[in-house]
Amino acid sequence: MDSDNSVVVVKVENPFKRKLEDTEFELALTESKARRISGVVDSIADNWLCPITFELPIDPVMAEDGKIYERSAIEQWLREKMTSPSTNNPMGRRLFPAPQAKSTIEALVKSGAVSDDKAKAWNAKLKNEKKLKKWREAAEGGDANAMRQLARSYAYGESGLPKDGKQAREWLKRGAKLGNVECMGGYGECLLRGIGGDVVNVLGMFYTSRAAQGGCCSSHLMLGKGFAKGTFGLPQDTAQARVWLTKVITEGSDQYLIDTAEALLAELPPMYA
Repeated sequence: MDSDNSVVVVKVENPFKRKLEDTEFELALTESKARRISGVVDSIADNWLCPITFELPIDPVMAEDGKIYERSAIEQWLREKMTSPSTNNPMGRRLFPAPQAKSTIEALVKSGAVSDDKAKAWNAKLKNEKKLKKWREAAEGGDANAMRQLARSYAYGESGLPKDGKQAREWLKRGAKLGNVECMGGYGECLLRGIGGDVVNVLGMFYTSRAAQGGCCSSHLMLGKGFAKGTFGLPQDTAQARVWLTKVITEGSDQYLIDTAEALLAELPPMYA
């Protein structure tokens, strides 16, 4: 009887390897689902973008065209136009609160599924909104420094506020009446240059002079420029111009003001011509 000496090789599957492969597959499937969900949420967020700023609003309102806008953006738009930003059709100025839109947008951002650029822009605006609220409360309570901060934000379109010379002038006026030196200087400049309203040289020079006496460098420059050019209701006076422009250079810290003063000084005739 012949004996069979062949060796039979039996392949034994490693259960740990199979488990690892199954886990990797499940993770890949989960990540794929998460990406799809994130994409859907981000698409939903797109429906809430303000048609003016193209960002998610932090203070959403509904306009008469039925669209959702950032309040500050649509208010600025409607001050200049009586049309819908979305359709260009005629539209009134009535705005309606949109609390559901606000809560939905907040939930979308906090879900983490909204794209980074949308979320970062929204969070930055929210931070500005909190800062502005703090300034407004302080300003309404009589804090002249808060008035100056609001005025600057309106003057340069900073901290999420639209550029608005009229609002800047109004806040500076309120601070000037409280005796704040920087507000007096800013309000004086608004009056002399017609920023946010009419030119009023006499009152403008009153506040500018008071601010200059208090050490306001921008007011030193305004006086120096006025005497150098014979503007703002001042006579052309080279000696006086030199005095005020020199104060800007020797006492100031703002490089732009210093450079401007140096340029004006260079245009003056020599002292002993």
